[in-house]
Amino acid sequence: MAGSPLKRARKAGVTGPGTGELIPFRYAPRVAELPRGWRRWSPAAKIEHALNMSLDGVAEVLYWPPGELDPHPLNVWAQVVRVAWMIGAKARVETRRERQTRRLVTELGRRLSEKNPEPPA
Repeated sequence: MAGSPLKRARKAGVTGPGTGELIPFRYAPRVAELPRGWRRWSPAAKIEHALNMSLDGVAEVLYWPPGELDPHPLNVWAQVVRVAWMIGAKARVETRRERQTRRLVTELGRRLSEKNPEPPA
């Protein structure tokens, strides 16, 4: 029989534990398939695009108890955690870098204005 059961199960979707609701889950897009300007997207939009599900779906998957999952839902849970963690970490680093740059520019402007006071008009 052509194909593998795991690939067919992935294409079909994952049933959430407890609710039994079917959650469609596809492969994450390759970098070549990302639309133009994706680097300027918000972290939430990046997560939604990378996982191809809404943030509500991401939150639902994150609430699944990993110790009670079958292999396929556990794989989905692990991928959601990995993608959300990496995008969140990058957003945190970028935010910190922007704050540090703003602080340094303000400090430099203050020092320059102390060295060269403006003449009275």
